[in-house]
Amino acid sequence: MSKSNIRLLQKNLLKVVKAINYHNNEIWFRIYPPPPPVGKFYFKKVGHDLINEVDKTEEFVLYIHIPFCDNKCDYCGLRGTCDINKIGSKNYVDCLKAELENVLKINPKRKILSLLIGGGTPSMLAPKDLEDLMGYLRKNFILSKNAQFCMEAAPSNINKEMAQAILKGGINRVCLGVQTFNQEKLKLSNRSFQKNIDVYNAVKNLRKAGLKNISFDLIYGLKENESADDFLSDNLKHLLKLQPENIDLFALQNYRKFPKTIYNFPSDNLKIINQTIKFELSKIKDHYINESFKKIRIRKYDADNLPAIGSSYFFLRRCLLKDVLSVGLGSKGDYWRKGRYIEKFNINNKNNFNDYKQDIKKNNFRYNYFGLSQEESLRKHIIHSLNTYGIYESVIKQKFHESLNLFYKMMDNIKDILIFSNGIYFLKPDYEKILPFKTKNKHVNYFIFSFCYLYSELDQKRLLKV
Repeated sequence: MSKSNIRLLQKNLLKVVKAINYHNNEIWFRIYPPPPPVGKFYFKKVGHDLINEVDKTEEFVLYIHIPFCDNKCDYCGLRGTCDINKIGSKNYVDCLKAELENVLKINPKRKILSLLIGGGTPSMLAPKDLEDLMGYLRKNFILSKNAQFCMEAAPSNINKEMAQAILKGGINRVCLGVQTFNQEKLKLSNRSFQKNIDVYNAVKNLRKAGLKNISFDLIYGLKENESADDFLSDNLKHLLKLQPENIDLFALQNYRKFPKTIYNFPSDNLKIINQTIKFELSKIKDHYINESFKKIRIRKYDADNLPAIGSSYFFLRRCLLKDVLSVGLGSKGDYWRKGRYIEKFNINNKNNFNDYKQDIKKNNFRYNYFGLSQEESLRKHIIHSLNTYGIYESVIKQKFHESLNLFYKMMDNIKDILIFSNGIYFLKPDYEKILPFKTKNKHVNYFIFSFCYLYSELDQKRLLKV
């Protein structure tokens, strides 16, 4: 990285951040390539040979998109876009089953390695419709023996009936969108409908139904200059009472709603929060806390003999690069073929259910297929993985054998800040020492690192040109 390029980045950093933020109202500093307008330079339509390979995929992780929300929480960029009262829970589930039926027509021997029902707010489905959907999957697809079936849920939706439907349907993990136990912060985030008693009741109902894996999503940085003590004061006593099996901590990412807080949550505070919660919960029973993903080591992949977290949707998708088959209005699947990353997404506008329904009635399933080049695909995986769950050398050799020279060259350029253990590359905790400058926010710092050491020269020019 030349001094002139460093000065150029310093001068244009805010401009680059705005460009990344422009498309989806969030700052995802770890993603590559960035969203449009910059990202439009990267994705190209793929040929029929790759489309055929994608469509014939035999085993995959399955994502089912539920596009409903009854509230627009200000911190969220993944809110549902459709009104369940106008569309109807059963109506939407029937469409999902029809889309899945079309998948089976191409190849009836399809294997689901793991499942995520996300959104939106999947728990807004009627309990009987959720059971119906899960029953359809069990009847028509081959299921990996230890597959994790996960559903995202709003605490206020988990009454006794829904909790029983979740268990009867075979869902074995529920992620509750708690966000914070501070009612004032919920109110400021336009989520005043949720009360702490909702969380307590949801956990009670799920435990009584028999669920043994409950995860909480929590957001830090919802208040300007929020300290680690502020966050712990809001949440720790509730976590100790409820004892979720997992806690996922997320940085606030809505740039427009919270412009003063987005950069100001120091990384050191996050470390304090992680250590404190894990230490206090470990006194009760074994817990782990994810910032984004728990690092685990698996020497040989076996879909039917993975430990619980190793069979999860995110581990299989992000670490092992298993294909993601995605169904639902506006959904997007991820595939890796011939060293390239390929997206397959439903062509219908995510706001227009009627078009989606009409296509299904006509048996006219419309998708677009776009891909990255081999080099861009490799860089995408490295940037997504290096600072979170690590890069598995075995996966690189399997998925990117055409780009091995580039991979080892990139790793050699940063070898002084790498840990290589059990076939996995990790960044050293003090990797930020090589940065030309850094902020208090670890996500911004990782973007700076990626820009300086993991982006190509063409990538740098594209970002700084916007």
